[in-house]
Amino acid sequence: DAEVRNAAISSLADLRHEGATAHLIDTYQNATDSPETRWEIVSSLWGTYDLKVLPTLCDALRDPAPKTRESAARALGWLMDPEIPETGAALEPLCLALRDPESAVRQAASSALGSLQDPRALPFLVQAAQENVEDSRAEALKAIARIDATAGAGLLLEGLKDPDTDVQRAAAKSLVLADSAPIPPAVLAYLADPDGDLPAKGALARA
Repeated sequence: DAEVRNAAISSLADLRHEGATAHLIDTYQNATDSPETRWEIVSSLWGTYDLKVLPTLCDALRDPAPKTRESAARALGWLMDPEIPETGAALEPLCLALRDPESAVRQAASSALGSLQDPRALPFLVQAAQENVEDSRAEALKAIARIDATAGAGLLLEGLKDPDTDVQRAAAKSLVLADSAPIPPAVLAYLADPDGDLPAKGALARA
């Protein structure tokens, strides 16, 4: 029964016990004929807060089912921590996931890379920020700002002129840094430029 199976998977994840986590990982690897089971396991793994699940979640980024790939990327986002070197193992799989055919997977991968804050992801995120899907562009811009807003200031300023208002908003909010962080020189120059795009300046001012 699917309901019973899913409840059992959730209960195992809630235990946060090494043996239970290992059982979930083994079950995922053997559930080749059950997309629902794979999705349920991946959706539960992040709740274990166990770095041992990283390889399985990275593998799940290549799962045949789009919703499982998306869940894997979102789960990795919860686990990414720039202060924990082991989480850097997800860098390459997440960068590759930025090319996933499903926009929801690409967005989740961008968000996870923003949490990882590894500068090596920037070239991949810059490419993602120029794709056709608005939500994917917005998420990539947010991730770029989290990694290095100064290096990405030029692209973020271009985002203020994006035809989609959600992308404009994401770019503007990404350019408004924490009080303790310096405002990128490119932003100051843009605001001081009398020929700057007024709607874009307005979006930045409202952020």
